Amino acid sequence: MTTLTDTTAEKTEVASTNFTVLFVDDEPSILRSIKRIIHKTNINMLMATSGQEALDLFAQNDITMIVSDMKMPNMSGAELLEKVAQLYPETYRVILTGFADLDSIMQAVNHGGIHRYIQKPWDNQDLLLTIKDGLQFTKLKRENHTLQQKLFKQNRALKELAQSLDKKVELKTKQIQLALKKIKHEHSASEKVLFNCISVHPELDGLFAQSVSKLATDIAKLMKLPAAEVKHVKQAALLCQIGLLGKEVHLFNTAFNDLNYEQQKAYVRQVDVAMMMLSPLPHLQPVIDIIQSQFEYFNGQGYPDMCVGKDIPVGARILFVARDFWRYRIGKVTAKKFDAIQAKAELNRHRGTKYDPDILDVLAKLDVLHENLPDDGSKVLAEVKVGMELSKDIYTEKYVLMLPEGHIFTEATIAKLKQYERNHKEQLRIFVTP
Repeated sequence: MTTLTDTTAEKTEVASTNFTVLFVDDEPSILRSIKRIIHKTNINMLMATSGQEALDLFAQNDITMIVSDMKMPNMSGAELLEKVAQLYPETYRVILTGFADLDSIMQAVNHGGIHRYIQKPWDNQDLLLTIKDGLQFTKLKRENHTLQQKLFKQNRALKELAQSLDKKVELKTKQIQLALKKIKHEHSASEKVLFNCISVHPELDGLFAQSVSKLATDIAKLMKLPAAEVKHVKQAALLCQIGLLGKEVHLFNTAFNDLNYEQQKAYVRQVDVAMMMLSPLPHLQPVIDIIQSQFEYFNGQGYPDMCVGKDIPVGARILFVARDFWRYRIGKVTAKKFDAIQAKAELNRHRGTKYDPDILDVLAKLDVLHENLPDDGSKVLAEVKVGMELSKDIYTEKYVLMLPEGHIFTEATIAKLKQYERNHKEQLRIFVTP
């Protein structure tokens, strides 16, 4: 191999020494002429006087471009380039011809897949420009391949990240689906399993779901809905929190109005998780439709923003009102807990925007003044005694872990928590083992 590295001022830039060009001609004088032209460039140059010699060089070298004479004994340039196209398709192929035979050139184009041809006698600058263009074409192809590989790796990394973020959702979904396979045809049993998934979750509240279900059922009955629809409303209310199984704890441990915009979007998108979890149960489709639309605003906003007004399933409009009534009551919309009258007033502030006015009118007819707040089992600090065992981690409002599950309370830790509440004007939720 001849490596040309002339660094004189008149040197012509054609390509980097990463590229090798093979010149093939049965006349050594032609190859010497080409060498005199090429020596002012920085390409690697190989020479062969026959087609077979050229193929032997291909087997031993990484050749970027081949420039071959058309008329050679034993193997013509067209035949050689045809074999190169088959064996080394990425090689840029140029043919030199001293004949004005259009048929011969077309044969080389069709069978050898040549990229360019040069007429003999050639112009030196035209030859150099052809080589430069061919190597630039190859360089761009390689760069494009590199970019495609990089993009593929980045897309794969993004996919792996998404899969990692969804790991918790997938795990919960698989657990539920595995349980449902065992009771495939027992609809009532499957619904119990789903509700139990909510009830046994350490951060969700089965009592809240029961309270929402009772109120939603009362509203549906007062509206004289068919028995089947009343049942669907009842079931949807019991399962309305199921999508939270795949969400981070802070999304449902914090009042909705205290979440930032992205967190609020993540919270309402619990309905997407719910659809994924419930999709294997076609007999629950009316219930799924209600759960899916439980954050649809009456004025067409909300999530997933597919319906407006009376087009929203009536069960979803009922659930929206019943659910938020109790969320206001237990401090899940704002940090403040409202009594029944205040909760109704808050709902009516969004009459015709979030909530269906007709359903609010039905709610007004119900006696909910004496309904008790769902008890989540938490204690205030004054109720905690030395020796009690913590059954859930204690977090601050900023989600800083203060004490881990299993901690046994001492006078020192109780005093520390009291000091924190005084300094930060924050009441901690404490769960202890019964």
